[in-house]
Amino acid sequence: PEDILFLKLSEAQEKPDWLNEAFLEACVKNNTKQIHFYLSLGINSNSVLYTQNPIILFNIAEYYALDKTHAEGLKKSFFYFKFAAEKGFAKAQFRLGQCFEQGLGTARDGKEALQYYLYAAEQGDVDAYYALGKIYYHRDTDKRESIEKAIHYFAIAAK
Repeated sequence: PEDILFLKLSEAQEKPDWLNEAFLEACVKNNTKQIHFYLSLGINSNSVLYTQNPIILFNIAEYYALDKTHAEGLKKSFFYFKFAAEKGFAKAQFRLGQCFEQGLGTARDGKEALQYYLYAAEQGDVDAYYALGKIYYHRDTDKRESIEKAIHYFAIAAK
């Protein structure tokens, strides 16, 4: 069966304009409950890509990330996190780091995870600092330097 959340363009055009506008408004206001409601009605989340608004893209990604049991949803989540992360949105950069670290919607890639955590940490994301601390704490190479970096990142996260 066709995934109702990714309607064909012709079907998406049949949705009333007010529904698309209400969806965008919910995204901008970061109203997770409303976002999920509108997506469940079949709003074509692809149609909002033109907005280039990282908050909207992030909220769509969070919606798809809710169900960690379906590979297709995780791939969609990864797709939208990546779009938002490329726009410099720190929360999306952190979540993309998690996707790479845990293999959610993509192949595991520790190097990419580290890079996206660093991007988010540069913008002051506390969760990213904590994630960096964990990565360096568990590293096997140059244990002393890794522990020093871990302590540094944990200290920043604790502030």
